[in-house]
Amino acid sequence: MPSASAPARSGGVVFALLSACAFGLSGTIVTPMLGAGWSPAAAVTVRLSIGAIALAPWALSSLRGRWRQCHRMLLTVAIYGALAVAGVQFAYFQAVRTIPVTVALLLEYLGLILVLVWLRLRRQQAVAWQAWAGAVVALTGMVLVLQLDRLDQLDLRGIGWGLAAAVGLAAYFVLADAPRADPNGEIKQVSEPVPPPVLAAGGLALGSLGLLVLSGVGVLPWTVTTTPLDYGGLTVPWWGAALALGGISGALAYATGILAVRRLGPRLAAFLALVEVLVATATAALVLGQALAPIQWVGAAVVIAGIVIIRRTQ
Repeated sequence: MPSASAPARSGGVVFALLSACAFGLSGTIVTPMLGAGWSPAAAVTVRLSIGAIALAPWALSSLRGRWRQCHRMLLTVAIYGALAVAGVQFAYFQAVRTIPVTVALLLEYLGLILVLVWLRLRRQQAVAWQAWAGAVVALTGMVLVLQLDRLDQLDLRGIGWGLAAAVGLAAYFVLADAPRADPNGEIKQVSEPVPPPVLAAGGLALGSLGLLVLSGVGVLPWTVTTTPLDYGGLTVPWWGAALALGGISGALAYATGILAVRRLGPRLAAFLALVEVLVATATAALVLGQALAPIQWVGAAVVIAGIVIIRRTQ
């Protein structure tokens, strides 16, 4: 007999896939912007700022009757914004300065393994061996999708920043989680969580503020242009791309991601996020003309197989 939480879990899968697709579109949206002269820091700050503004009305509405509790939420939101938003972006950008993008992305996604380790050691949650096996399978598929075949000339500083990005990615899933499981496996609340729109909007706002500070002190370069952008033959004004980046890959991605974690828990939500890699690869091929190699299609199938294995352990 299906459990009472089955509808919530089904909704969680939908939210997770929406989040992964929204995050996966970010690369395709931002690539022409970077090619036109935008710096990564400027593009990401615009993404986070617009996302925060878009979610602000929902966040304010969810705080009705809870204004006195805001001080309790502030620490969680601040840590989320620092680690799961600004921190992971900053660490990733630092990593790609000295190591290949594919290597940096693989290191970042090692954060999914850290989620399993956190659940096992910190929360004392049993992690079935099938989940570990599914994790290995999924990450192996991601290696194939990314065509990770150039491992020479790796810089230790870049590897360090890539691992720091992995910590930030793990924090994204762990901090978004509110439920706990009792010995019978039923999900129960042990404390009132930060409302998803508040965590998303607040995290994006603080994340953008952090990147602005880093850019202001010269740690990250800052350049923007108003050049029209080309998306597979379609000319889009810079502000149209900025709105899509902030609305889709900012507001939608983070809000649905938090909702997914609240319903599925960080373990399954984290590995469903690997769909982002598939979406990013496919849309880059369709819109930017970056053709997929046969081995990448094989890798996509392997990623999906790994996610199915992990899903069956839930």
